[in-house]
Amino acid sequence: MYGAAFSAFVAWWLSLDEVRSIFAGALLLGLFVPAVFSLWDWGT
Repeated sequence: MYGAAFSAFVAWWLSLDEVRSIFAGALLLGLFVPAVFSLWDWGT
């Protein structure tokens, strides 16, 4: 499930031009990293 969503995201991300891909990557990290840490905290 996550692998398919991640590969679809990567394909979309690589289709962007350089400026938008940098912005999208920064936005993704800003949303994704806290979510991962909160799930990791919840799972322990």
